[in-house]
Amino acid sequence: MAAELKAKYKTITFANTAARSVREVDACFEVEDVAGRTWKGRKVILATGSQDVLPDIPGYKEAWGRSM
Repeated sequence: MAAELKAKYKTITFANTAARSVREVDACFEVEDVAGRTWKGRKVILATGSQDVLPDIPGYKEAWGRSM
């Protein structure tokens, strides 16, 4: 999906960081990330990810997504 978006929109940027604050300034948004960087844009898209943390039970990993 990221490759599709990058091909379609030449100005898009992906950053693996967390937002500390978001504020609206005039017709723009300013996002400060946890590293102290400031990102500016007309739109803000916040995305989160998830990760499955499986228990250490024999056979569980192999069955995950099929029978569980």
